[in-house]
Order: sequence, then C-alpha cells, then structure tokens
Amino acid sequence: MKGLVVALVVLICMAIFIIVVGGLVSRGVSTDTSTATSGDAQKSNNFDCSGNSYAYLLALKEGKNIAQAFWKPGVTPKTLFDVRDFNRVKEGPMLMRNGQPYKVPRTYYEFEVESSTHGGIPIRKRWAVIMEQSQNFGGKGCAIVDFQEAE
Repeated sequence: MKGLVVALVVLICMAIFIIVVGGLVSRGVSTDTSTATSGDAQKSNNFDCSGNSYAYLLALKEGKNIAQAFWKPGVTPKTLFDVRDFNRVKEGPMLMRNGQPYKVPRTYYEFEVESSTHGGIPIRKRWAVIMEQSQNFGGKGCAIVDFQEAE
C-alpha cells in the first residue's frame, strides 16, 4: 500500500511538471512592443522568450530530455552538468559584433547557475541563453541558438 501511495505521488508530481513546462513552452513569443517605454528604447526591439529560457534550465535541473526541444533545428544543443540552482540576472537584445541587430531578432537571458564540471567539481557561473524568434524543435516560436558563458 505504501509503495502505491509513493507511485501515485510521483505520477502527480510528474503531471504537474509537464503541465507547467507545457504552459511555459506554449507561451511562445510576444511580439507586442507597444508597451515599451521611451526610457527603455534598447529593449523596445526585445521579444519575450523568458519562459522558454527558464523552462530549458528547469529541464536541465530536473534531468528531463525535453531540454533539447528548446533548441533551433540544425543547431547542436549544449548542456550543463548537474544543474542544482539558477537565477535570472539580466536580459537584453543580442546584437552582432558590429552593433547591428540580427536579421532574425535575438535576445539573451543571463542566469547565474550552480552546476558541476564534467569531472563533478561544483561551480557557479553566469551563462547566457541566446534565443531567436524562430521555431524550436517543439514547434514553438522561441528557439535557443546558443548557450555561452557570460562575461
């Protein structure tokens, strides 16, 4: 009887996780920039993929294979080892080296992440999840195009 209760609790937790991640993924891209203020001109070209960037790191933390679905088809997914905790630090538009925006708009979400090296040594680093307004493997309108150490 005790094993049945534990199995039921685990199934309920998994269902809740799937509902939450599905809800975050289904939010897709918000292209409405009409609410941007003039004092925030740099963010006016920004689009909202924050739910997808958060859900990606949550999937890594939970060890879920769905993390790969957040990547743009044709881009090799990158990952972190043993993600234990993460907090978003900042976000903004991603520009090319010449200061111009990408043809397909991109934005970055910077997170401070507690994880491990491939050898198992605990580390805390800042990472940037770079998102693009294009479809990911899951068919949603926000795709990860790069994941790199933040400066």
